[in-house]
Amino acid sequence: MGLFRSKPSAEDIAADATTTLFGRKLAEKGVYEEVIGSMPAAERRQVEDAMDRHAARMRAEGQPGW
Repeated sequence: MGLFRSKPSAEDIAADATTTLFGRKLAEKGVYEEVIGSMPAAERRQVEDAMDRHAARMRAEGQPGW
């Protein structure tokens, strides 16, 4: 395996998709690859973490969040 990969493997996507609520929701809908699957892993994680924090803030305000 090389240092850089142009596209994550299916195993990488499945592993990443289960680490955050946002990732799991995208995976459930079958759009994870289309939405953020082509991003580098570090960027995917930042997006997922930010969306999870956003949903938590919404729930704290009494709004639906995921």
